[in-house]
Amino acid sequence: MAGVLTRIDPRVKPTMYRCAVVSDAELAQLRRVTKVIRKGHVKAIEADRIVLDQGEIPTSPQQIHVHCSADGFPRLPEQPIFQGNRIKVQYVRTCQPTFSGAFVAHVEATLSSDEEKNALCRPVQIPVEPIDWLRTLLASSQNRAAWQKNRIS
Repeated sequence: MAGVLTRIDPRVKPTMYRCAVVSDAELAQLRRVTKVIRKGHVKAIEADRIVLDQGEIPTSPQQIHVHCSADGFPRLPEQPIFQGNRIKVQYVRTCQPTFSGAFVAHVEATLSSDEEKNALCRPVQIPVEPIDWLRTLLASSQNRAAWQKNRIS
């Protein structure tokens, strides 16, 4: 599975995992960025400074600041997807929100009991830390095995 996971800077150990997808060309462009500030999360951007967890750096009104580190989906407590008249939308395949939504809709439209539906749609947690890659891969694989056994893949 070489190349499945990679680091923008191979010298820096990652502290989070968010399902980012980049091509080799995009990775090469990201690696061209040389001014990287590692002082934690941004707490505030003011007219003349950026306040971070571990200090601050100067800025000015002439600078453009783009906030691109927010969570796409919040990580909520895992619960059954099918709950009577309610569907609690969650991933059923790691890092695949569109597939997960479509698959949950397919299962809802074609199966009867919540027990049967939930057996095929076990939630896959949204990853946060690097080890979550393995956890979500295992959960996704278990779902895929259930789909193949039931010929729903």
